[in-house]
Amino acid sequence: MKQFVPTIDIWAGLVSASVLIPTAIAYSGIAGLPPEAGLVASIVGGLVYTLFGRTPGAIVTSTSSSAAIIATAGETFNITGVTLQSVTFFATAMAGIIFTIMALFKLGRLSNFIAISVLRGYTMGLSVLIILNRLPHIFGMTPGGLNSPFTSVWQILTHVESWHPSSIILSIIAALMLWWGKTRGSAYPVPLGVLIMGLFVNISLSAYGYGLPDIGTVSMSFEPIHILGFTELPWKSLVLYGTLIFIVLYAESSTSIALSNNTNHITPDENRDILGLGAANIVSACASGTPVGAGFSQSATSISAGAHTVWASRVASITLLISVLAFDQFVAYIPMTIISIIVISAVAGPLDGHTVKQFFAWRRDRLLVITSFVGVIVAGVADGLLFTIALSILALLRRLANPRLAQLGQLGGSHDYVNIKRLTDAKEIPGMLIVRPDEPLFFGNALPIFTRIRRLITTRNTQNLETSTIIISMEETPDLDGTTIEVMHTFLNQMTSQNIKVYLCRVKNKPYKVLSRAKLEGLKKQQISPRSVDYVVSKLTESNTTENNATTIKLN
Repeated sequence: MKQFVPTIDIWAGLVSASVLIPTAIAYSGIAGLPPEAGLVASIVGGLVYTLFGRTPGAIVTSTSSSAAIIATAGETFNITGVTLQSVTFFATAMAGIIFTIMALFKLGRLSNFIAISVLRGYTMGLSVLIILNRLPHIFGMTPGGLNSPFTSVWQILTHVESWHPSSIILSIIAALMLWWGKTRGSAYPVPLGVLIMGLFVNISLSAYGYGLPDIGTVSMSFEPIHILGFTELPWKSLVLYGTLIFIVLYAESSTSIALSNNTNHITPDENRDILGLGAANIVSACASGTPVGAGFSQSATSISAGAHTVWASRVASITLLISVLAFDQFVAYIPMTIISIIVISAVAGPLDGHTVKQFFAWRRDRLLVITSFVGVIVAGVADGLLFTIALSILALLRRLANPRLAQLGQLGGSHDYVNIKRLTDAKEIPGMLIVRPDEPLFFGNALPIFTRIRRLITTRNTQNLETSTIIISMEETPDLDGTTIEVMHTFLNQMTSQNIKVYLCRVKNKPYKVLSRAKLEGLKKQQISPRSVDYVVSKLTESNTTENNATTIKLN
């Protein structure tokens, strides 16, 4: 008989829960919210996501990046308490609504337009900010703002008299335990052991009047928060921070989900995952929780523990719920130093240098990684994220606006036409210039591409090479915009004045329909073909390229 819940997923869920408790509490603290905000979010987020999402091992919980955005909002507008909770509600709900709209319109693959190299730099910068923000807890002190991390460091160095020896010793022991756990793999609930150790140490110290700063009372009421009236909230800022939260959740969740799908060899269903994230954020907002996403460190822990189905996420959330309800009086005694050490361990992963070294080894995107990292450190979480997004867009536009144009030649006597600069044994066809834009044609690169084609013709003329026919392979272009058609029209007129005929091959369905409707002078319907370069060349060669070949050659 098939087991309803796989044993391996039960174990993976229990291991994941040991990470959820400290991170959920800590991320609430980073956001400036009560501990139960992160705990509620991690409980409802993991359960609601699995109603729609199907990625095994993806642990949907409160995340450090979204908590940092909320903290930035609180610091920027100097708001706390109910006002900050109201801002969190609207921003989280807005992120959930954006997720839901994206799922309905099947836009699940838009995350591919955010460069991974830029995200690596942003994640590293955010990790540094969080680590520096948590350091004062290690010394038994209260941290400053997230966007002023060096103030926290200065506070530690200039207030040595405020250091708490017990807190420092406990932090060292906890760090060694977590390090030992990482050397043994993520399949052991070491963070849970660290929590229990810290809890008993603090209770013992409290009995003698030497208790450490702890998280305090946790009230798991699951009651909707009091929402301020519309006129009392900074609405323009809500839109901005809600959008930023959506972006960071989208980016981090996409990375975590991709890791799980690759590990389990599963074909992703991006739109179902996004719908799950949307529903999870909307429910979390209504339950007074923080924004939720597929946390990378939590999901990596689940995957390492062997998660194969979404039951791992359900077990983790249910375990978290039972633990908090049954042991809430003990949870209140967990020292902040333990919470901070576990969070530092969780967010320190991107700083190991392994994922960044590859960009330097490849000699690609190194400047993007460094610039996005520095941008977060200097500009802060929110402005750093905007800077990161701008970098991704600029990197994309730079590549598209500086296109590569390959001149093709026939490889031996085969049907293959390749770049003559890469394979020197590829030969040009007499009287023909065959080219292929290596990027999609669009308004930003159409003029440079056709200008390069004209320059090639000029170069051939200086070399006394006849050019009576131009064949353009359109295989990289899925559609055509109005600007590209205008530029193409001008190019065709210039070629017609020089008695050069232009043929388009490998034309996809949408461009074919657009060009057929456009009826450009110098480009008849018979000169547009979805077939290969070899097919068009063969037909033109057979016809001897007479003056009227455009009406006699059937290329389609």
